[in-house]
Amino acid sequence: MRSVELLTRLLKMEEQQSRWVETQQIQIKQMGLENYLNNQTENTVN
Repeated sequence: MRSVELLTRLLKMEEQQSRWVETQQIQIKQMGLENYLNNQTENTVN
């Protein structure tokens, strides 16, 4: 794999991670931290 391809792939992964973090932050603001954490715990059990 060439350096350009590798860096492009890494950049896409970082962008996806950044979007995921932003989504989680929005959910925390909307739901409140306690409800968010309860929801995350329920989802990992099921």
